[in-house]
Amino acid sequence: MPRRSNYDKFPFVPVTDREEDCQVGWAAVARQLDVALTGKRSILCVECYPGTNLSELESGLASVLKPRLVVRAEPCLKSAQELDAWIRKKWPTPGNGFTRVPRKMAGYLSSERARR
Repeated sequence: MPRRSNYDKFPFVPVTDREEDCQVGWAAVARQLDVALTGKRSILCVECYPGTNLSELESGLASVLKPRLVVRAEPCLKSAQELDAWIRKKWPTPGNGFTRVPRKMAGYLSSERARR
């Protein structure tokens, strides 16, 4: 019997009962964010589910919000091979077969890639 996924494929968080409060499309969402951020020094962080079209999201938000800087986290991360080598060097696998992993984000970032 196949295992059932516990991943929420259709996430939904009710925020309001008013239909007019719901924005559809990145341009509409960006306009709402722009109203909320106007006149404020802000950092906007957007976390996405896997499979989100990041290019579409970025262009939709950036076209309205006109940010000074856009940083995508993924290109700043170490590759799987870099992480594996770093973890094995820093924390060799003990006799029990378990390997410790870093708990701070800095360990997962490549300073060289982040500078680009």
